[in-house]
Amino acid sequence: MAVNSVTAGAAEFVGTPLPGRLSRVLRFARRKPVAAFGGLVVILLVVLALIAPMVAPYAYDEPRVLDRLQGPSGAHWFGTDHQGRDVLSRIIYGSQVTVILCFGAVGLSTLVSTAIGTISGYFGGITDTVIQRFVDIWQAFPGLIFIIFMVSVFGSDRWSLIVVLGLLFGVGSSRVVRSATLAVRRLAYVEAAQALGASHPRILMAHILPNVVPVVIVTASVQVGAVILAESSLSYLGFGTPPPFPTWGRMLQESRQFMQRNPTLAVFPGAAIALVVYSVNMFGDGLRDALDPRLRGTR
Repeated sequence: MAVNSVTAGAAEFVGTPLPGRLSRVLRFARRKPVAAFGGLVVILLVVLALIAPMVAPYAYDEPRVLDRLQGPSGAHWFGTDHQGRDVLSRIIYGSQVTVILCFGAVGLSTLVSTAIGTISGYFGGITDTVIQRFVDIWQAFPGLIFIIFMVSVFGSDRWSLIVVLGLLFGVGSSRVVRSATLAVRRLAYVEAAQALGASHPRILMAHILPNVVPVVIVTASVQVGAVILAESSLSYLGFGTPPPFPTWGRMLQESRQFMQRNPTLAVFPGAAIALVVYSVNMFGDGLRDALDPRLRGTR
């Protein structure tokens, strides 16, 4: 009945007025300060992506030949690259790619994993067997090689990357949703709904999905960090969003031959990737502890 407790807690949270929600947030921050810091970094990343043109000191594609490969200074806080472009501005604009690709891919992954996991776990039998064998085949492909192959065929624009990354992570994470669905399907109220003649779509929508939502949320929060690393790896290998729009992975790739002259070219984009991935993982870990009553007070 732990899943029911999670659902009841989530419903109570939705119906709580703003002061109550604020107290819950403050209580979460006191109990999980590292997770709260991770959530704050994620919020700042989204805000930064939305207001990038207003806060970036320079345009991301504005070359200044006389200012090539300068270190951090008052005019360029993070220095300049081999074309004289401001590194700080390119990192700020690169956050837009990170937010769009990651949240788009995670959103698609959540839809795919929820659909596959709930259908497979609820119906069971031959349906579950066929779906799980397909998942086994899908997971047998090396992830990065599969992404490079798909991007080479369909292109490396943002929508293609979102679809490829969303499908890749969605099919694999459906196993987690399936496990939660198997646990919910055996509960008494689901059996009672079946005995009363409720249709399968009604049972799925009214009884199964609300109880697997916490699992879906936690899985999605953890996937954000993995998608960021995958997108950075693709950009580093030259298969990411095409130039001139900056991405943190491409900034690392472009800095390789200038590392001895200006090491900060790799330090700042690498630090941005590490900070965001760490923050997302810590926030996802704290969110899991908060949504799963079996983990409350155990850490």
